[in-house]
Amino acid sequence: MVYVSDDASIANEFMKHFGSVYFDSSLDDVAKAEYLNVSEDNQSSRNQETNIELVNVELIDKCIRGLKLGKASGPDGLCTESLVNAHPKLVVLLSALFRSIILHNYVPVEFGQGIIVPLIKDRTGDSSSLNNYRAITLIPVLSKLFECIILDVCDEYLSSDDRQFGFKKDLGCGNAIFAVRST
Repeated sequence: MVYVSDDASIANEFMKHFGSVYFDSSLDDVAKAEYLNVSEDNQSSRNQETNIELVNVELIDKCIRGLKLGKASGPDGLCTESLVNAHPKLVVLLSALFRSIILHNYVPVEFGQGIIVPLIKDRTGDSSSLNNYRAITLIPVLSKLFECIILDVCDEYLSSDDRQFGFKKDLGCGNAIFAVRST
């Protein structure tokens, strides 16, 4: 193990460590080809059957109110409180932006950018070991808001197995333990 002590070297070690799990989907030629084929095939029907009218100021306001407060800002420097306390006209402008994104089938590159922050897993463990850190990514708050809107609009099409308890609303470990004990 190599020990480093200056800020730049530490940052480079984290970059190498977490870089091994990073995948830049914009470089995936297969995914691009599949996307372009699907996009061309569905373009005419999508324009006729779009759910763009569902992306309205009421939904955007509801999703803004549903974002968690007190979280760190992303690379754009905005936090949830910036949206919650903004002038109501912002919701109208965001509605136009998100409708345009859906209509033109183009998401700004900035929506995919983030700041990776290493967090120590075990405070009593070896803080000099890279394996004692997990990474979180701080993303732009507008990306979070757009994701919330898409999830709300597409909710009826998103389903998972009834035996999945993680990452589902109102479910968790207690439900999984109950299911195991009942079986």
